[in-house]
This record gives sequence, structure tokens and C-alpha cells, in this order.
Amino acid sequence: MHCQPAPPSPADRRLLIAEDDPDTLFPLREFFCDQGFTVDCVVGPTEARRMLERFPYSVLLTDLHLTENRQSEGLIVVEQARRHQPDIRAIMMTAFPSLQMEFDALRLGADLVVSKPIALVALNNAVNGERPKTSGSECRTS
Repeated sequence: MHCQPAPPSPADRRLLIAEDDPDTLFPLREFFCDQGFTVDCVVGPTEARRMLERFPYSVLLTDLHLTENRQSEGLIVVEQARRHQPDIRAIMMTAFPSLQMEFDALRLGADLVVSKPIALVALNNAVNGERPKTSGSECRTS
């Protein structure tokens, strides 16, 4: 089991987003850039591994499904992130939550699993170390 990483400090605000849906990816990228993060985006586990080997990240946001195959590739990304950068804050996003998937994500190193859609404000709180609240009328991801 791993310890919860500390929230990112202002000096170390680099975020990796693994998401295959442009309708989700671009708003997330824009939002977190506005929050002061340097944001890199990838669409699959191979690209994620390459970025994790190249740059230090304070936070990973990954969707569960990253291809049309729906093979839970996000679990691979979480595992790679934890292996390459043990202190990264890893957050799994999914529109298909289940107890088994959440168990697997946490076992592989996710710090938190959030259900989509999630309010951007709540996701920002999660990125900064707070547990997201499930209610609210803020702008939501798809």
C-alpha cells in the first residue's frame, strides 16, 4: 500500500491528463492551465509511459477507458505512474464506476476514483488533495 502524496506545491504544478475524448480532454486542459498547471495530454498508455519517463508530474488524471476497445487502459496508466513517480497524485476518472474497478484502481496506485461527470471545481479540489463533493451546479466534465 502507498501513502497519500501531498497536494502539489505551487512550484511543482505539472499535470498529465490521459483522456481519449476531446470533449473532455480540451476543457480539462484549459481549466487546469488556468489554474496554473503545466498540462500535458496523452490518449493512451504508451504515450503516458513516455511522458512519465520524461517529465516529473505532481498529478495524473486518467480516464478508465482510453481506446474504443474499452479495456480499462487507465489502470495501466495508474500503475505506470506509480512505478515511475511514486509521489504522484493519481486520480482515476470513469463514467462506468464499479466496486471491482475502484478496488483495482486503488490497488494499482490510484489515490482517488471519481465518477464522471464531475464538476470542474470538485475535480480541482481533488487534484489539490481534497475529496470531491458529489453535489453542485458548477460546470461539469462530460
